[in-house]
Amino acid sequence: MRYTHPVRGSVLLLGCGMVLAACGREAPPEPTQRDQTSEPAVSVRLLSASARRTASTLIEGDEKRVTRGVSFAVKAELHNRGGPLGMQTSFQTVFDGMSLVVATRSGRELKRLGYTEHQSPFSPGRTLTVPPGVTTRELRFPKVDWPGAPAELTVRLEGGLPGTAYDKGLKSNSKMLLVKSRLAK
Repeated sequence: MRYTHPVRGSVLLLGCGMVLAACGREAPPEPTQRDQTSEPAVSVRLLSASARRTASTLIEGDEKRVTRGVSFAVKAELHNRGGPLGMQTSFQTVFDGMSLVVATRSGRELKRLGYTEHQSPFSPGRTLTVPPGVTTRELRFPKVDWPGAPAELTVRLEGGLPGTAYDKGLKSNSKMLLVKSRLAK
Protein backbone atom coordinates (compact mmCIF):
# COMPACT_ATOMS: atom_id res chain seq x y z
CA MET A 1 0.00 0.00 0.00
CA ARG A 2 1.35 3.44 -0.87
CA TYR A 3 0.99 6.46 1.38
CA THR A 4 -0.16 9.69 -0.23
CA HIS A 5 0.16 12.95 1.63
CA PRO A 6 -3.27 14.69 1.63
CA VAL A 7 -1.89 18.21 1.00
CA ARG A 8 0.42 17.09 -1.82
CA GLY A 9 -2.48 15.12 -3.39
CA SER A 10 -4.65 18.27 -3.29
CA VAL A 11 -1.88 20.36 -4.83
CA LEU A 12 -1.46 17.74 -7.56
CA LEU A 13 -5.22 17.73 -8.23
CA LEU A 14 -5.26 21.54 -8.28
CA GLY A 15 -2.28 21.52 -10.65
CA CYS A 16 -3.98 19.00 -12.96
CA GLY A 17 -7.08 21.18 -12.96
CA MET A 18 -5.02 24.19 -14.02
CA VAL A 19 -3.33 22.24 -16.81
CA LEU A 20 -6.69 20.96 -18.07
CA ALA A 21 -8.18 24.44 -17.86
CA ALA A 22 -5.21 25.80 -19.82
CA CYS A 23 -5.91 23.19 -22.53
CA GLY A 24 -9.52 24.32 -22.78
CA ARG A 25 -10.95 21.39 -20.80
CA GLU A 26 -12.59 21.40 -17.43
CA ALA A 27 -11.33 19.31 -14.54
CA PRO A 28 -13.77 16.65 -13.39
CA PRO A 29 -16.07 17.97 -10.66
CA GLU A 30 -15.34 17.05 -7.07
CA PRO A 31 -17.77 14.45 -5.71
CA THR A 32 -20.55 16.07 -3.73
CA GLN A 33 -21.96 14.87 -0.43
CA ARG A 34 -25.04 13.63 -2.34
CA ASP A 35 -22.84 11.51 -4.66
CA GLN A 36 -21.06 9.90 -1.72
CA THR A 37 -24.25 8.96 0.12
CA SER A 38 -26.61 8.21 -2.77
CA GLU A 39 -28.48 4.93 -2.68
CA PRO A 40 -27.42 2.03 -4.89
CA ALA A 41 -29.26 1.55 -8.18
CA VAL A 42 -30.74 -1.75 -6.88
CA SER A 43 -31.59 -2.61 -3.28
CA VAL A 44 -33.81 -5.02 -1.38
CA ARG A 45 -35.87 -4.31 1.75
CA LEU A 46 -37.84 -6.53 4.12
CA LEU A 47 -41.25 -5.12 4.96
CA SER A 48 -42.40 -7.93 7.27
CA ALA A 49 -41.45 -11.43 8.40
CA SER A 50 -43.10 -14.30 10.25
CA ALA A 51 -42.25 -17.83 11.33
CA ARG A 52 -44.46 -20.69 12.46
CA ARG A 53 -43.61 -24.04 14.03
CA THR A 54 -44.79 -26.99 11.95
CA ALA A 55 -45.21 -30.73 12.41
CA SER A 56 -45.66 -33.42 9.78
CA THR A 57 -46.31 -37.13 10.00
CA LEU A 58 -44.32 -39.23 7.58
CA ILE A 59 -45.59 -42.73 6.88
CA GLU A 60 -43.10 -45.22 5.51
CA GLY A 61 -44.59 -48.71 5.32
CA ASP A 62 -45.94 -49.50 8.79
CA GLU A 63 -43.81 -46.84 10.47
CA LYS A 64 -45.04 -43.34 11.35
CA ARG A 65 -42.60 -40.59 12.15
CA VAL A 66 -43.36 -37.01 13.23
CA THR A 67 -40.96 -34.31 12.03
CA ARG A 68 -40.91 -30.83 13.49
CA GLY A 69 -39.67 -27.66 11.92
CA VAL A 70 -40.30 -24.01 11.09
CA SER A 71 -41.89 -22.30 8.06
CA PHE A 72 -40.95 -18.72 7.16
CA ALA A 73 -42.73 -16.02 5.16
CA VAL A 74 -41.37 -12.57 4.33
CA LYS A 75 -42.71 -9.65 2.34
CA ALA A 76 -39.93 -7.95 0.37
CA GLU A 77 -39.44 -5.03 -1.98
CA LEU A 78 -36.84 -4.89 -4.73
CA HIS A 79 -36.03 -1.28 -5.67
CA ASN A 80 -34.60 -0.73 -9.16
CA ARG A 81 -33.63 2.92 -9.49
CA GLY A 82 -32.04 2.40 -12.93
CA GLY A 83 -33.26 1.05 -16.24
CA PRO A 84 -34.73 -2.40 -16.96
CA LEU A 85 -32.46 -5.33 -16.05
CA GLY A 86 -32.49 -8.77 -17.68
CA MET A 87 -31.86 -11.41 -15.01
CA GLN A 88 -31.31 -15.10 -15.71
CA THR A 89 -33.41 -17.73 -13.92
CA SER A 90 -34.88 -21.18 -14.33
CA PHE A 91 -37.72 -20.28 -11.99
CA GLN A 92 -40.49 -17.70 -11.74
CA THR A 93 -39.59 -14.38 -10.04
CA VAL A 94 -37.00 -11.63 -9.78
CA PHE A 95 -36.40 -12.81 -6.18
CA ASP A 96 -35.07 -16.23 -7.29
CA GLY A 97 -31.47 -15.25 -6.52
CA MET A 98 -32.25 -14.46 -2.88
CA SER A 99 -31.63 -16.49 0.28
CA LEU A 100 -33.20 -16.05 3.69
CA VAL A 101 -30.52 -15.73 6.36
CA VAL A 102 -31.81 -16.81 9.77
CA ALA A 103 -29.76 -15.64 12.75
CA THR A 104 -29.86 -15.30 16.51
CA ARG A 105 -30.83 -12.04 18.12
CA SER A 106 -27.11 -11.23 18.44
CA GLY A 107 -26.57 -11.83 14.70
CA ARG A 108 -24.95 -15.30 14.66
CA GLU A 109 -26.07 -17.07 11.46
CA LEU A 110 -28.01 -20.30 12.05
CA LYS A 111 -29.49 -21.19 8.66
CA ARG A 112 -29.34 -19.96 5.06
CA LEU A 113 -32.35 -20.93 2.92
CA GLY A 114 -32.35 -20.42 -0.84
CA TYR A 115 -35.67 -19.15 -2.15
CA THR A 116 -35.69 -21.69 -5.00
CA GLU A 117 -34.65 -24.77 -2.95
CA HIS A 118 -38.25 -25.99 -2.70
CA GLN A 119 -39.28 -25.11 -6.28
CA SER A 120 -39.20 -27.04 -9.53
CA PRO A 121 -37.43 -25.32 -12.45
CA PHE A 122 -39.73 -23.59 -14.96
CA SER A 123 -37.36 -24.04 -17.88
CA PRO A 124 -33.69 -24.65 -18.68
CA GLY A 125 -33.16 -20.91 -18.34
CA ARG A 126 -34.84 -17.69 -19.32
CA THR A 127 -34.54 -13.96 -18.90
CA LEU A 128 -36.90 -12.06 -16.62
CA THR A 129 -37.06 -8.28 -16.82
CA VAL A 130 -36.59 -6.40 -13.56
CA PRO A 131 -38.53 -3.21 -14.31
CA PRO A 132 -37.56 0.20 -12.95
CA GLY A 133 -39.38 1.02 -9.73
CA VAL A 134 -40.51 -1.22 -6.87
CA THR A 135 -41.35 -4.92 -7.17
CA THR A 136 -43.07 -6.37 -4.07
CA ARG A 137 -43.61 -10.05 -3.32
CA GLU A 138 -44.30 -12.40 -0.45
CA LEU A 139 -41.65 -15.13 -0.31
CA ARG A 140 -42.40 -18.40 1.44
CA PHE A 141 -39.84 -20.84 2.76
CA PRO A 142 -41.77 -23.99 3.61
CA LYS A 143 -40.97 -26.32 6.43
CA VAL A 144 -37.35 -26.42 7.45
CA ASP A 145 -36.51 -29.41 9.66
CA TRP A 146 -35.55 -27.65 12.86
CA PRO A 147 -37.13 -29.14 15.99
CA GLY A 148 -35.08 -27.01 18.43
CA ALA A 149 -35.46 -23.63 16.73
CA PRO A 150 -35.11 -20.68 19.14
CA ALA A 151 -38.24 -18.70 19.92
CA GLU A 152 -36.63 -15.37 18.87
CA LEU A 153 -34.84 -15.02 15.55
CA THR A 154 -33.76 -12.34 13.11
CA VAL A 155 -34.06 -12.73 9.35
CA ARG A 156 -32.75 -10.86 6.32
CA LEU A 157 -32.48 -11.46 2.58
CA GLU A 158 -29.15 -11.75 0.80
CA GLY A 159 -28.33 -12.58 -2.79
CA GLY A 160 -28.54 -10.98 -6.17
CA LEU A 161 -29.97 -10.83 -9.66
CA PRO A 162 -28.14 -13.53 -11.68
CA GLY A 163 -26.88 -12.40 -15.06
CA THR A 164 -26.79 -8.70 -14.12
CA ALA A 165 -24.22 -6.39 -12.54
CA TYR A 166 -26.07 -7.16 -9.28
CA ASP A 167 -25.36 -10.90 -9.44
CA LYS A 168 -24.53 -10.87 -5.71
CA GLY A 169 -24.04 -8.45 -2.87
CA LEU A 170 -27.62 -7.38 -2.25
CA LYS A 171 -28.54 -7.40 1.44
CA SER A 172 -31.79 -6.30 3.10
CA ASN A 173 -32.47 -4.88 6.50
CA SER A 174 -33.03 -7.39 9.32
CA LYS A 175 -36.33 -8.12 11.04
CA MET A 176 -36.72 -9.59 14.52
CA LEU A 177 -39.47 -12.18 14.84
CA LEU A 178 -41.00 -14.57 17.35
CA VAL A 179 -41.58 -18.11 16.13
CA LYS A 180 -45.30 -18.79 16.58
CA SER A 181 -46.62 -22.12 17.73
CA ARG A 182 -48.31 -24.33 15.15
CA LEU A 183 -51.73 -23.70 16.66
CA ALA A 184 -51.44 -19.88 16.86
CA LYS A 185 -53.85 -17.98 14.64
